[in-house]
Amino acid sequence: LWSVALGFALGLMVQVGFLTHHYALAEPLLGTAGAGWLVGATGLAGLLGRLLLARIIDGIDPRRYSMGIMALQAVALGAVAMAPVVPVLVPVSLVYGFCLGQITTLSPIVVRREFGAEAFGSVYGVAGTVIQFCSAFGPVFFGVLVTLLGGYAPVLGIAAGFEALALTVLWYGIPRRQGRTNG
Repeated sequence: LWSVALGFALGLMVQVGFLTHHYALAEPLLGTAGAGWLVGATGLAGLLGRLLLARIIDGIDPRRYSMGIMALQAVALGAVAMAPVVPVLVPVSLVYGFCLGQITTLSPIVVRREFGAEAFGSVYGVAGTVIQFCSAFGPVFFGVLVTLLGGYAPVLGIAAGFEALALTVLWYGIPRRQGRTNG
């Protein structure tokens, strides 16, 4: 329970923070109209990601898939942190968008698969509360760090680290019967 709650809480905190600050990050590089288009295209990529997830979810392990999506988000954020330029920002935003449509859907799927239908309501009630509470701090997390660090590049690097921490928490919660190995 706690690996799902904390892993997705960290991942969604970063995601909500990034999405809240996405326009402010893109506008200096793309202008007002370009940033608006990029934010809209990122949302469309999220829809496409969610549609893909709907087609494949029955045949995959949702916890491990979530870890892969979070790893992709960490790489995307790290890329923009290292090279905050248009040729990196645009494709990375689309990749990040593709992932965001899936992460919001995966936590209840993980809970349902691992705890069963009978326990879903009570277990996801707790997990969902933790996830939503923490994700609400994403915009503040980004805003305070941008103010303290003077720009988005270092904040995105820290956010990439939080995504890596989120997937690590999910990994440690893999039930032993599913074959997690230490080492």
